[in-house]
Amino acid sequence: MDHEPTQSPPTPEPTLMRRKLFIVVGVMILFTLYFWGHNIEPGRTALIRGLMSFLRIALDMGAVLLLLACGGTLGRFALHRLDITPLAIVERLVVEVLLGLGLISLTACVLGLLGLFNAVIWGVVLLATAFCYRYLKAWLGDVRAFATNRGARLTIWEMFCRVIIIVLMASALMIALAPPTGWDTLYYHLVIPQRYVQTGAIGQHTDLHFFGFPQNMEVLYGLLMIATGAGRAAAVLHWMMGLMNFLVIGSLVQRYASRSAAYTITLVMVGSYNLWLLLGWAYIDVALMTYSAAIVCVLLVWRAGGDQQMGWLMLAGGLGGLAAGVKYTAAPLILAMIVFVVLNNPRAALRNLFILGIFGAVAFVPWAAKGLLLYHNPLYPYLFGGVSWDAVRGMNFSAGGSGLLYETGLLPLQIPVLPLTATIFGVDKRSPYSFTTGPFLLMLPFLLWAGWSYLRAETQSLVRALLPMAIVCLAYWMLLASLSGIGSQTRLMLVALPIAAILGAMGYHSLEQMPSKPLNILFIVQAAIVMGLLLGGFDYLTHFASSNVLAYHAGVIDEDTYLEYNVGLLYQAMEAMEETVPQGSYVKFLWEGKSYYCPQGITCEPDKLFDAWAWPIQQGKSPQEVLEQWRADGVTHFLFYDIPGLPDGYTFWLNIHPFFYEQNELFPDYFFDTVEEVWSDGVGYTLYTWQDEQN
Repeated sequence: MDHEPTQSPPTPEPTLMRRKLFIVVGVMILFTLYFWGHNIEPGRTALIRGLMSFLRIALDMGAVLLLLACGGTLGRFALHRLDITPLAIVERLVVEVLLGLGLISLTACVLGLLGLFNAVIWGVVLLATAFCYRYLKAWLGDVRAFATNRGARLTIWEMFCRVIIIVLMASALMIALAPPTGWDTLYYHLVIPQRYVQTGAIGQHTDLHFFGFPQNMEVLYGLLMIATGAGRAAAVLHWMMGLMNFLVIGSLVQRYASRSAAYTITLVMVGSYNLWLLLGWAYIDVALMTYSAAIVCVLLVWRAGGDQQMGWLMLAGGLGGLAAGVKYTAAPLILAMIVFVVLNNPRAALRNLFILGIFGAVAFVPWAAKGLLLYHNPLYPYLFGGVSWDAVRGMNFSAGGSGLLYETGLLPLQIPVLPLTATIFGVDKRSPYSFTTGPFLLMLPFLLWAGWSYLRAETQSLVRALLPMAIVCLAYWMLLASLSGIGSQTRLMLVALPIAAILGAMGYHSLEQMPSKPLNILFIVQAAIVMGLLLGGFDYLTHFASSNVLAYHAGVIDEDTYLEYNVGLLYQAMEAMEETVPQGSYVKFLWEGKSYYCPQGITCEPDKLFDAWAWPIQQGKSPQEVLEQWRADGVTHFLFYDIPGLPDGYTFWLNIHPFFYEQNELFPDYFFDTVEEVWSDGVGYTLYTWQDEQN
């Protein structure tokens, strides 16, 4: 006969509480003794480094998320009179963030010009956000709603795309969270905010012409430096911009085509090796892409009409002005916006262009005022010259007169088919395109020719609306590539990439609508995309592995070692400067432009256009007068860079600057007789001081 198990009487509550406390104390003692017993090398150092890495990541991510939340709140407040529900939820969130971040940047510009580039800006931003608390709460609620909306079950292809996208985005984020290493990052993107933070003001800096440019992103990087005390968070913000760009493009594509097309075009974008690299660096190009994607969404709502049509046009103009405040290469986007507005309402073209222009100008005015006040040119250094600038430097900077049109052989024939040639011949660090796009990023739009009839009317209408914008951007690229030596660079046209990506997604979607028999063309294209990722994946693996970023985050190597791996000889030269150059010294760089890691307490002047020696001689000074002027300016040391055979340094620029060849050729005859070596790595960098000071 079965008996039911008897239950023991419940333990009295005081006794149960004592048992629980005993377990808690026991766990604490065991935990303490365990790590006391393991407090030996190398585990102790690895643990400390790992914990410090975790804290740095938390601080950087926290600062960026706080800035984005402030931007989203202020953007929502600014748009509270505009019904933005025609946009999908993620599109609304991103538009609000971009507008709010733009407002924060302009506030930082004004306060910086007043000598308040410090924590005061954060105080103003946080107070404004607190004032808009209910908008913050609503914005965070929408973020939560978007993040928790799972949607329908993914197909196998969509799941594959999602996994690869997550892996690539996560690897880029790991690089972004490490110390800054990108070339332009160390050249000017972080040098600008670093100087502003050090001086506490936005002032005139003539040793680097990029200080005269608009700086909507750089001042945000400066705010993150103030909050974290370092420059790592800047790249995280740039990564976040990339994430928002992909989300906006994906959302729009899903509305007009399909979720599969949205995942595919996102995979193709992240699958561009150089675009992936940019996600991990504190550049500004991806931010410009994000503004472009948001503007496209806003213009499409304006095109659809409605009671608040003028409000959408005002918003588009404001975002266009903010985009121009990120980088001058927003120019083709501005032209494309003008064409879009004119074509979609020709009768009211003048009125609409006036509204678009007024709000765009208002959003750009603070940077124009900064350029005028500090550099005597609202568009410095273009059109009107300015401080420490002339036609020779303008030609030097833009490589004018050396575009594809002036090349020999077959290069001029590439101009009419730039998307194709930039795809085939575009290789990282190789002229003229210097950008690996992957095989499909610029080619998918041409599928529209084959699959046009399979698109529904709404999708065809979208393509017709965006095609003129794409043609304007392509024509601008062709013109720039024809006349300028740097105009072919694909990176300088990333502002047009969202338009190309949307059109490419529509081209892919047309394949989805085609019958799968007798030939399943969609499967073939998907297989080609996978093969392209597989073959191109070795670029990612090589870069990621050689960066040692995993070792850095795991605490296996310290920051100095990481930077020696990724910045190379330059960082070793900076370490040598810290050890050998006295505090208060003034080091002039010669044929080296990257000064971000200049040791504290030492003034470093980069060679901004690699013409520090040649330009004053061409202006009429003798070599002796140049040296005397440097001494009178307080220069105490020189960091000279030259590795013959590499695309940088004295020998390289001697041969690539024909307009300065005569002056640069004089350099060895005059310079080395007046200085004496302090330190050299025996390869490329040598530190000198004046002969009498060394003796």
